[in-house]
Amino acid sequence: MQNILNAIVPKAYAQVNLGSICSKGGAFASLCSRGNNGDIGSVLGPVVNLLFFIAAIIALFFLIIGGIRWVTSSGEEKNVEGARNQIIAAAIGLGVTFLSYLIINLLLNFFLGTGIQKLTLPGLTQ
Repeated sequence: MQNILNAIVPKAYAQVNLGSICSKGGAFASLCSRGNNGDIGSVLGPVVNLLFFIAAIIALFFLIIGGIRWVTSSGEEKNVEGARNQIIAAAIGLGVTFLSYLIINLLLNFFLGTGIQKLTLPGLTQ
């Protein structure tokens, strides 16, 4: 049984020379050039920042709209309640946005030693 298994599955060793993997004909040659210069990470950080900024702007927009609805409700209980619910939902959305940004930055600083702004992804080096 062992001979059959050895014939089908090649042996794997824990230590491999990266020069042979990263050579032009190597199986992982396309992966060796990715991430070494932080190309993906330098784009990913600003994109994440932009998404958080857009989420905060949208939450503030809904907060302002809720305030306008409250002011223009003319004291009608149904309209005031709808405006109050919109303001509460927008405030919760804004809080979740800021807390998620804080938590992501804390986790990145704890595990990688860097924040979203200077995020770099690891890659294979020769």
